[in-house]
Amino acid sequence: MRIKRAFSHIFIVAVNYYLLMLAIGIILMFFTVFGTLYNVWEILFVNIIALIVCIIYEIKRTVLKQQTIGELIIGNDNKTDILFQNRQFAITRIPLFILLLITLIINESLIAGLAESIKFGIIDILYNGLVFVCIFFGFKNFFLRPDWLPLVLICGGVFLAGFIFKTRQSILLFNIDYMMAIIWLLVGIFYKSKSVYTPDNPHE
Repeated sequence: MRIKRAFSHIFIVAVNYYLLMLAIGIILMFFTVFGTLYNVWEILFVNIIALIVCIIYEIKRTVLKQQTIGELIIGNDNKTDILFQNRQFAITRIPLFILLLITLIINESLIAGLAESIKFGIIDILYNGLVFVCIFFGFKNFFLRPDWLPLVLICGGVFLAGFIFKTRQSILLFNIDYMMAIIWLLVGIFYKSKSVYTPDNPHE
């Protein structure tokens, strides 16, 4: 139980952090249009602050009403018991959650250029914003109920991210993202074919 509890907290922090940084990164990209450039230390500072915010939220989760996407993904809507998770997407589905984290980590690389003082254009920002919207709402709705629309959003977002990496000559990340899109399609078809899930009993 202690291991499951620890992994649940770590997973929630990780998911919230990577999605928060992707959102912040897109906002920072917008300011580069007006000539604001960043160095590696400034981006590192933003990363640390984002991580601290996510950790503080997780520590104080019992007194906050808002449910984060990390909690939603493992099916935890009980603020007092993190082990209360739905069966289909409980933290024990380790391969699925490793796949999700790898997807987020790879696509956070979209904002890596910020630390290199790169100036982004409006089209870059729109493309990256679309990736974030697709991934955020795709994962959010897929883990609520596996269906075709969230699956299309996930695969479309990852596919678009791969296209962006290709335009930046990042062929390795391009290939990884396209492979990820295919894997998520197969995963989505598998879970969509399963029966409706029931709440997990944390004391089993």
